[in-house]
Amino acid sequence: MYEYLSGTISELAPTHVVLDVGGVGYFIQISLQTYSEIEHSDRVKLFVHYVVREDAQLLYGFASKAERELFRHLISVSGVGGNTARMILSTYSPRELQGIIATENAVLLKNVKGLGLKTAQKIIAALEGESIKYETYFKLVLATGLRRGEACGLKWSDINWRKRTIHVQRGVVKLSHQESITKDPKTSSGDRMVYLSKEMCQLLKAWHKECEWDRQQTANETVSEDDYLFRQPNGKPMNPCTFTYRFKLILKANNLPLDLSVHSLRHTNASLLIAQGVDVRTVASLLGHAQASTTLDIYAHAFDKNKRKAQEKLGKAIGL
Repeated sequence: MYEYLSGTISELAPTHVVLDVGGVGYFIQISLQTYSEIEHSDRVKLFVHYVVREDAQLLYGFASKAERELFRHLISVSGVGGNTARMILSTYSPRELQGIIATENAVLLKNVKGLGLKTAQKIIAALEGESIKYETYFKLVLATGLRRGEACGLKWSDINWRKRTIHVQRGVVKLSHQESITKDPKTSSGDRMVYLSKEMCQLLKAWHKECEWDRQQTANETVSEDDYLFRQPNGKPMNPCTFTYRFKLILKANNLPLDLSVHSLRHTNASLLIAQGVDVRTVASLLGHAQASTTLDIYAHAFDKNKRKAQEKLGKAIGL
């Protein structure tokens, strides 16, 4: 019925967009891949898939035809609905997913929403053989669930060593054919506090000491509170794409799944929090989601597991 919709974004979240087309607002469900493509745009063109059910009429939107076609392939599989297909597309790019389908790699599809505890542990071990800069960056993303651009945008002044907190209040964005820019969070929930373990604080302090030594040797300067944690020689923050490229090299060198991404570390943080029984509002707050419903939509499968465990505990308690 619809091939595409082109209009102005009036509302945007990681799971949906409201598109104003000629004065009519269309609520369109999207993947994180599409969200990443359109989050810095005012006007967009989305290729759509229209679903009519007895209880609802749904629109799914995609930044490319390739992603839409993969969505249609996925929902043609028995047991895979629109929401599950959207979750899969939120984890893998169309090109990555084509490779998974071509090789019939069902394991990677089962790992949607994170690495799994064992793989996360293997990555942590692999990072300990890296330079302290990359070890610190990737462990920080895994430990806090920061977006890769948010980690690049951190300054030393954002860290409260006594309270072991980090104030997340900016992110680094790389636009096509343009230099990276630093931007404030799009929503108030993106401006937030995340909390650090003693071990993560120790690693950050070691990285600070390394930065101090390097600045002293190369420029006879000291590290300023206004400096970025991950800084280029010219003082600007490092490009998130640099860490994406490095992460792929780490995966390859350690025989880890190459279809993982830096964003998988954020997913893993959320999934492990949920597995520990952390409630949805707390997880949403730590991730910087504007609404708890967004977190629930993305990680519904993880919360479902907790519901089953809770029900089983109740059954044992009352003997039913």
